[in-house]
Amino acid sequence: MDWYFILEIKKYFKYFHEINANSLIEKAYLFCSFLFYTKIIKHLKEYDFNNLIVFADMQPVDNLVSQYFGALGKDTITLQHGLFVNYEGFYNISSVSYKNVVSNHFLAWGNENKKLIQKYKPNCKVVVCGNPTIEPYRGDGQNSEFFTIFFDWDLFKNENVEMINIAYKVSDALGIKFNLRMHPSNDKSNYKIDESYLINNMDYKESMFMLGHTSSMIHICQRLGMPVFKYDTNVPSSPVHDKSLFKKSEDVLVKVKDINSYKDKYKNNIGPIGGESLECYRIFFNSIK
Repeated sequence: MDWYFILEIKKYFKYFHEINANSLIEKAYLFCSFLFYTKIIKHLKEYDFNNLIVFADMQPVDNLVSQYFGALGKDTITLQHGLFVNYEGFYNISSVSYKNVVSNHFLAWGNENKKLIQKYKPNCKVVVCGNPTIEPYRGDGQNSEFFTIFFDWDLFKNENVEMINIAYKVSDALGIKFNLRMHPSNDKSNYKIDESYLINNMDYKESMFMLGHTSSMIHICQRLGMPVFKYDTNVPSSPVHDKSLFKKSEDVLVKVKDINSYKDKYKNNIGPIGGESLECYRIFFNSIK
């Protein structure tokens, strides 16, 4: 513990008893968080700047500094860190991503999220700049020896189980195995998977086709012009062409017969990519003072 922190405790301890908390430990945690935030503000105030750019202004620190410096007349800008889904009518913590925008400018990946931000924050200036980390795919075509499944996070465990049961039937009908890409948050012990159906260490981009539910990978692959089919449930998700939806294995097998018609690049969720996207960001940042 450095002397700065000790001096800050002494300076602000008068506010400790004003913190509303359920326990002494929680109160101490909130007080330490307060000291942490005030330290960040103090250091940032040492810089002379006109524009503040944050990674994602629904995150605690990003939100705090955007509000603070926005109130001081600074121009505040937030980037988009992932695809946002409209959860209107459903409870989902992810809705904070678009309901709590506090920046003056929002640099969106595509038009769907632009409309979503404008719906909840009409005073925010939304500019579609795309995602420069996604590079155009220049592969020679899909591999007929396997397909890929994109799992969702475990909140949608039931849908994951339903989807893999569909995949077993598709695999049997086509006589090919599948590549399973689990979500980083998945607890593998929640799933009983027949390993005999799996093909490992394969690049999903070379799949004959992909299956997914609400994973952002669906929309990345569609933007690249790959054949992706989306499991159709009542769970809110980013939109796709209706023709890409499936409910059962028979739906997938029908689509596979006309696989080339599903390779169009769907740009509503993700607009510019790669160098084209970088150029959009360059134009935006050159436009601000």
